[in-house]
Amino acid sequence: ITDVASVKEYILTNVTALNIKQDYIPGHPMAGKETTGFNVASADLFDNAPYFLIPVASNKYIQLKEFFTKLNCNIVEVSAPEHDQLVAYISHVPYLTAAALTQTAISSTSVNQIKACYGPGFKDSTRVAASAPNWALDISKYNKKAIIEGLSQVIDYCSKLKQSIQSNTADQLLNQFEQVKSQRDQLNRST
Repeated sequence: ITDVASVKEYILTNVTALNIKQDYIPGHPMAGKETTGFNVASADLFDNAPYFLIPVASNKYIQLKEFFTKLNCNIVEVSAPEHDQLVAYISHVPYLTAAALTQTAISSTSVNQIKACYGPGFKDSTRVAASAPNWALDISKYNKKAIIEGLSQVIDYCSKLKQSIQSNTADQLLNQFEQVKSQRDQLNRST
């Protein structure tokens, strides 16, 4: 038995409490889209996608890991708490910030005006805000601590940016932007 949920510690704790006979192997592909349903499925969904597995001592674990490797997934083995912390920063908080960007833009003008003039930056920055609302509710409920930590860091960084912009400290702003660009450039994956 495996799962593909975006939160691991809560599920692992509850499945363990069931004392089931079958091996349970927590998993989570980082291959989703902001859309749901079979009509948006694609044959190459897992190509080079990271696939989290929470290691367990079992031959079934080895078999499942080999299976996902054959699907061209890049296996990432971490503990359940490590998974939840990491995914908060690379998936959950980005969703919430995309939701905030979307809400901020729409509350400042009309939907039609935004539709008529947005470019790739806004589209890319807000794409995940179109994700399933029930998924967003679940992650907010079951990965609350890690999400709050991540949101606090985003708010702190935005506050620093706001202060730098208000005080017209161009050198400080440029330094922040150069640092962020350098860090983001390091995240590019080779294809």
